Amino acid sequence: MYNKKAVIFYNQGRELQQMDKLTDAERAYQKAIKKQPNFFEAHNNLGNILVDLGRFGEAIKAYRKAVNLKPNHPMLLNNLGNSFQLQGENKKAIKWLKRSIEEAPDYGDAYNNLGHALSDLGDIDLAVNAFRKSIQLSPENEIAYRDLAKNHKFSEYDEEIRSMENFYSNNETSSKQKMHLAFGLGKAYEDIEEYRKSIQIIIEANRLKRNSLKFDLEVEIENFRKIKNLFTTDFITKHDTSGYQDQTPIFILGMPRSGTSLVEQILASHSQVFGAGELNDLPNMIQNIYSNKPNIRFPLCVSSWNAKKFENTGKEYVTRIRKHSVSAKYITDKLPHNFLHIGLIRLILPNAKIIHCVRNPMDTCFSIFKNFFSYGHYYSYELNELGHYYNLYLDLMAHWRDIYTSSIYHLSYETLVVDQKNETKKLLSYCDLPWDENCLSFHTTRRNVKTASNSQVRQPIYRGSIKLWKRYEDQLKPLRDIIYKNKN
Repeated sequence: MYNKKAVIFYNQGRELQQMDKLTDAERAYQKAIKKQPNFFEAHNNLGNILVDLGRFGEAIKAYRKAVNLKPNHPMLLNNLGNSFQLQGENKKAIKWLKRSIEEAPDYGDAYNNLGHALSDLGDIDLAVNAFRKSIQLSPENEIAYRDLAKNHKFSEYDEEIRSMENFYSNNETSSKQKMHLAFGLGKAYEDIEEYRKSIQIIIEANRLKRNSLKFDLEVEIENFRKIKNLFTTDFITKHDTSGYQDQTPIFILGMPRSGTSLVEQILASHSQVFGAGELNDLPNMIQNIYSNKPNIRFPLCVSSWNAKKFENTGKEYVTRIRKHSVSAKYITDKLPHNFLHIGLIRLILPNAKIIHCVRNPMDTCFSIFKNFFSYGHYYSYELNELGHYYNLYLDLMAHWRDIYTSSIYHLSYETLVVDQKNETKKLLSYCDLPWDENCLSFHTTRRNVKTASNSQVRQPIYRGSIKLWKRYEDQLKPLRDIIYKNKN
């Protein structure tokens, strides 16, 4: 029997979790655990909350405690494996997911999560088999269908597409299920060149997803304004002797789907570079700074920093990323939205390399629009909001260009695709790296790639996605009108 107060806190946590009050639910579960340390359900639910908050490292610790209390529980083993996969530690993920399957061979969710881990490691065929097994065991697992479509290239209208269609059209299928199925069908229809059907159902997928979100574009506009107002030439000049002088980090940033994964894969193929992927270290560090001061968020939390604070923050960041590799000369961080933090990066790490990836605006935005994101990117599910957010990004990058005229390297996706060798030479030169032939055969490099592009970077450079948006020009007119309204 559990302590009565622990049970009360646990039940409060569940209610708050259902109301999407995640921070309050987190506190309730922690109180339950304090009263009853062996409350494995509370540890598990705390892990679920931390996953939803994107704090995967902390989630792993919570799930580990749950597994220590119930070592053979398939759901707990699955949750622990999934948290390792979300953290990018896919070999560990596979170990725990296979243990979950050993305990429950008919556990469809574990097969689906195993597919994610295999996909991130580049074992696409094995991943597809895992997704298919998940569907076989759980025919109503809409996420497995979406993941199968993402990783499988359809060559014809086949039984798997028909199964998705039947599931989608069933009156008992929920809106959430339809959303995942619609993203999968959009990809499948594009594969078989049914472009009109593809864009119609992609628009519907985004509508369903947007209806489930709380997003206010005005909040984003204000946040961008605050960043520009703080990180002025005067502010940066005042602190230009600050920062940690280490040269380890290479930041690869820009809008999602702009070529950041490709650029990282090229650099990670170099003998002196470790590709660490999309790291949440910098955003998490920023969040921790104002966690106890919710009214003083980024960027305002930086305004009162002194030279020592900038230096210590840079040092902490390097210490964190060094856990990925102790020997590599450089370590990449390709979190795209670090474009918001360029001013801070330059002040805490003045010697860090910053690579800004640029791609045709419509190709970038359409690629964002047709992809499902597990976390964040709430601006991406409605064409008008996506267009306005893209313009905010352009305006902020113009601000950084004015301040840092030569210390940010701007790399065009289209130019890289057309002239791979010369552009790779320029990229390596900017990074102070000698030539390495392996960078040209980047697609053969074995490493974790946890992005929507994880299958593309396993292939040689191709030009098929350039101007792909043109096939959907009529339906994307609202987006185009916003992006180009002041540029005609």
